[in-house]
Amino acid sequence: MKKALAVSLIAFLCVGAAALYAKDSHDGKITSIDMDAKSIAVAGEHDMTWTIYWNETTKVKDAKVEDLKVGDTIRFDVKKDKDGKMWATEIHRTAKAAM
Repeated sequence: MKKALAVSLIAFLCVGAAALYAKDSHDGKITSIDMDAKSIAVAGEHDMTWTIYWNETTKVKDAKVEDLKVGDTIRFDVKKDKDGKMWATEIHRTAKAAM
């Protein structure tokens, strides 16, 4: 009985730790970029909108942050800080804005 309880407790803690450190991924279209605030407003499906922030640890694939434009479609992974601010851990441009 004690062994089963110990195994269950370990499994529960592992699942909890994985959920805590899981990345939150989203797709959307850039609606505005504020280079001074280092933020990007993104509109997604179902009227979802996000404001994401980047810093020197953010990985940007297939472009630089300076190359991103309003209208580009991106996929991004974020982590929320204690204040609920969404920090991009990775940004990937999936489509350039139509000219």
